[in-house]
Amino acid sequence: KMADFKTEIASMIKEIIQPAYSNLSLCYTKMEKWHLVISFANQVLQTDKDNIKNIWRRGIARKMSKMYD
Repeated sequence: KMADFKTEIASMIKEIIQPAYSNLSLCYTKMEKWHLVISFANQVLQTDKDNIKNIWRRGIARKMSKMYD
């Protein structure tokens, strides 16, 4: 049963939490809170490294924060 529980939690993270973090990164982009954009985009990219929207948002936030490395 523990394996089923872990699978269910992983599914919940992907289906609920990840889109919420993605939406937060968009909201903070519009508010120009660059450090929060980077934080939430990184959270999304931990589980979905190919998420183009959050790669772009993080890039914009780093540019605006002058984090060029």
